[in-house]
Amino acid sequence: MKLRPRTLAGLAAIILIAIVLLLRRGDDRFERYLAGHRAKGEKFTHQELWAIQSTNGAPGTTNFLNAATAIQTGLMEPGNILTMGYSGPGTASPAWRQTQIDIGNRIVPGTWDALAGQLETNRAIFAQLRAALDNPPLDTGLDRRANPFGPSANFVSQRKAAQWLAAAALNDLHRENREAALANLHALVQLVRMHHNELTLVNHMIRVAVARIALDATWEALQAGGWTDAQLAALQRDWQSIDLLDNFERGILGERAMGMAAREELIQSNVTRRMAVLGVQPSMRDRLLHPLWRSTMANTDFIFYFDQLHESLEAVRRLRAGEPWPVVQQQFDAGQERLSGLQDSLKGSLYWFSGMALPNFSRAALTATRNETQRRMTVVAIALKRCQLKHGRHPAGLAALAPEFLAEIPRDPMAGAPFQYRLEKDSGFTLYSVGEDGKDDGGDATPSAPGSKRFGLWECQDAVWPKGK
Repeated sequence: MKLRPRTLAGLAAIILIAIVLLLRRGDDRFERYLAGHRAKGEKFTHQELWAIQSTNGAPGTTNFLNAATAIQTGLMEPGNILTMGYSGPGTASPAWRQTQIDIGNRIVPGTWDALAGQLETNRAIFAQLRAALDNPPLDTGLDRRANPFGPSANFVSQRKAAQWLAAAALNDLHRENREAALANLHALVQLVRMHHNELTLVNHMIRVAVARIALDATWEALQAGGWTDAQLAALQRDWQSIDLLDNFERGILGERAMGMAAREELIQSNVTRRMAVLGVQPSMRDRLLHPLWRSTMANTDFIFYFDQLHESLEAVRRLRAGEPWPVVQQQFDAGQERLSGLQDSLKGSLYWFSGMALPNFSRAALTATRNETQRRMTVVAIALKRCQLKHGRHPAGLAALAPEFLAEIPRDPMAGAPFQYRLEKDSGFTLYSVGEDGKDDGGDATPSAPGSKRFGLWECQDAVWPKGK
């Protein structure tokens, strides 16, 4: 029987309505999804996550930015100074001990004098910078309950300040002014603490980058002699006040809260407002597809987005609970593969919010875990130096550091177990993490890549605390 055009049109409309109703099944599922996770104590909005706002958030941030942006530059660019520069397997050359500064594998005569001159020019500004960081603001002063899409921290200023504080500490070490070096290191570690309560992932990754600068500068300081126990204990307390995996978890929670805020905007507003949330101008295609996406796939898209975030949250929580990195990495990588597979499929364009808004958590988690491992190893190394200073020798094992120098021995996140340590015949020691593969190679500091001449902390069989050469 031949169907009339009107009948065909009616059938097509019925099929279209059925498809729309089928795709809209995500509406109820999304509400059930939220209810299920909230019943387990999960918090999804900035209102639920909001902590007490610091009293010096906005003014403290302004004071810091004013000082950081006022630093006058010259011949020396502190970001080019090679700190903790590896010279071979398990060995590195302290920059402050060199006659001239190594600027990106290039020696420039008179560099210490040039650096000292620039620091003298900025003496008053550095005093302001250290004062601003003496009580660092734990948030930017922006209330994200009212403005969830407000600006994040100023990475350029934070990185600039970190590089200059590290350079100032090196200059102090070179001139054997340990008290001044400690003051600059204290400000540098305080900079890692700044904006701890901010609920954005980008803010916490900025702090991880600053931590790397501060950790390398601390290794430099530990290669110098003449420290007192009080000075080393103060430096140890500074580093013990930080937990980069806690920061990472807060960043993911912030991403989830921002996703909830974005959902409200994208579901309820028109296409122009929808695209403004994402910081782009809508195209004609956006204007045509937005009503269809909002009516059909929006909540299914958001369920996928929040599922991905929850998987990453569970992974970082397992890591903080002591599970080894190689095991937890599988969960991060599985999430990234799931996202990549969706983006490469035909239906990927229907999940445009997930594809656009989800970051690479696997890469971010690796960066955070590497630096948290180095932070914990730094705390152990400071305690070892304090033990040697007081008792004239390093301990036979790390357990001997507690409780005199450490309340408890930090664990290696890569292994989910204590760091590896042994005394050497020359009265030195070998301290190491098993590295990203979780395999203990006995403190092997040779490159993991065949034929490589790169001896960095994360480029070798094990991540070995380098000896100063």
